[in-house]
Amino acid sequence: MENVKLRLDAWRDAQHRRDRLAPGSSEWLGAEDEVRSAATAFHAEVAQVTARYAEAEFQRPNPGWSGAADRVMKLARD
Repeated sequence: MENVKLRLDAWRDAQHRRDRLAPGSSEWLGAEDEVRSAATAFHAEVAQVTARYAEAEFQRPNPGWSGAADRVMKLARD
């Protein structure tokens, strides 16, 4: 989760740098690219963390899951 926070901070910092520039200027356009890049990195990090949690949850033994899945499958067939 620390990487998510770092990526979010980087995205916010990039936005603040961009917002101090004159909109439409060449410097602003470069800063806008940095904002987009930082946003992409943040969203990628969130996706990775989400996938790790989902994978860990999926691999966790859950005896109730089998019965629930069987009931859902039975209902789907009927």
